[in-house]
Amino acid sequence: MTRWCALMIGAVCTILFGATAISVVHAERTGIAYYSPNAGTTETEPVTRERNPHQFSLAMTYQGFHLILAGSLAIASFWFYRRLGN
Repeated sequence: MTRWCALMIGAVCTILFGATAISVVHAERTGIAYYSPNAGTTETEPVTRERNPHQFSLAMTYQGFHLILAGSLAIASFWFYRRLGN
């Protein structure tokens, strides 16, 4: 059961990593990112690189953090999955 859970967590984190990577590339190409002024709410507002460079930078930093977090969890979960197989 634990090995299966590690595999599923790794798969979900890999999907989240891919979705976040696509979002980061799209924001860099279009110059439009979605900024959340309050971390506790789900409300977001679109910001552009030209009008609000500081908020755009913060939005890209948050997405970069999510990218690193999802990738790290995916690698750790797959490593744990392999480790439990031995």
